[in-house]
Amino acid sequence: IPARQYASRKDELKKYIEEKKKKNVEVIKDGERITRSIYIEEVMIVPESYGIKTMNVVNDIPRGQDTLIIDIGGGTTDIAKFDVDMKFMDGGSINNGLSDLYSEVRVSMEDALEYNIPLEEVKDYLDLKKEFKADKSILENGINKFYKKWLNEISNYYVLESHNLILAGGGSSKIYSHFKKSYPEALIVSDVK
Repeated sequence: IPARQYASRKDELKKYIEEKKKKNVEVIKDGERITRSIYIEEVMIVPESYGIKTMNVVNDIPRGQDTLIIDIGGGTTDIAKFDVDMKFMDGGSINNGLSDLYSEVRVSMEDALEYNIPLEEVKDYLDLKKEFKADKSILENGINKFYKKWLNEISNYYVLESHNLILAGGGSSKIYSHFKKSYPEALIVSDVK
C-alpha cells in the first residue's frame, strides 16, 4: 500500500484479506468449465517501495545510515524510510508526481511556443517516443520548475543529506540527472518488475 497509509491502514487491509482468504473461481480449460479454489495462506502488508529493498541496489548503498526510497508515481511520490538494517521505519507521500511533471513541462512549452499542446504529446516527448524538434531548453525549463517544487516539498519532511537515497518509480528516469546533481551518491532503480 502507499507508504503514507502503511501505519494507519495495514491492519485493516490484512484483516480484510484474511477474511476473504478462500475464493472459488470458474475457468475454462480445454473448452470445459471447471472450478478452482484459491487459498491465501499468508498475508504480509508492506509499503509500495518495500520491494525495492529486495533488489541488488541495496547492496550498493553505504552502511551506517538510514535509507530513503523515493518512488515517483503518476500522481504522488511515496517515500519509505528504512533503518541501517533495511527495516521499514516510516513512510509518507507528497502530492507531486509524473502528472505534475507533464503539466509543468506543458506550461513551459505552451509559453515558449505559443500554442496549446496535449498532455499526451508532452508525455511522448519526455518518454522519447516523439522527437522534440524545438529548443530542448524549453523541456528542460519545465523539468527544472517541477524538480524545484518537488524537492522543496520532500525537504519539508526529510533531511535528504543524512540518508542513503534510492530514486524509483516511473518518474525517476525523468529527473534523475537533476537529482544526481543535488545528491551525487543517489542511486536509481528504473527496472522494477
